[in-house]
Amino acid sequence: MVRFVLILLLGLAWGSAMPVYSAQQQDLSKALSTLQRIQAKLTQSKASLTVNNQPKQTGIPEGEDLFLSVYADNVYLGEVFAVKSRRDAKIELRSLFAVLDFAISDDEKADHFSGWYFSPERTFSFDSAQGMVQVNEQQYAVVQQDVLHTQGEVFVESALVADWFGLDFQFNYTDQRLSVQTPEPLPALERQARANRRLAQHQGNARIQP
Repeated sequence: MVRFVLILLLGLAWGSAMPVYSAQQQDLSKALSTLQRIQAKLTQSKASLTVNNQPKQTGIPEGEDLFLSVYADNVYLGEVFAVKSRRDAKIELRSLFAVLDFAISDDEKADHFSGWYFSPERTFSFDSAQGMVQVNEQQYAVVQQDVLHTQGEVFVESALVADWFGLDFQFNYTDQRLSVQTPEPLPALERQARANRRLAQHQGNARIQP
């Protein structure tokens, strides 16, 4: 499992960074950082499964670590971390924003996310330590039981995340799958469509060359 994730992420990092060498280095550094986080979470999840999954136990217990494959319009987007909650699951924000291709990060301040989604005019800011979120100039308070801080990552109840960005999450815990529905195309899907068009154009040009 870990070997497959390593190969997949390294392939994505090199494939998406072809135009500029400096961009290749930056994307590779991000990929390697993500790999380290994935390895740590997979190790933790494996240990948790050994302890919690007793033979007679059914379902997924609250607090169980999840490693979910994300799909939108039946297109695979990537993997996100989550923790099973009483309502559904708490989703790790950094991996979710990366998979959806939202321009939101916590680079400037720990536990504080800021940026935009869908378009630059649609801004987002979340101070997870203070429990305050601002979406398009609207402020909301977030209760602490809906937020989880662990191993330097921030997890938020999926129902809140869906409400913030107008998303619809459908969990399939048996297949470890998270389906995302949106009222408009996700940036990740648009990026993949552009890459597919460039690839098709390149292949077409190659075929017509003497």
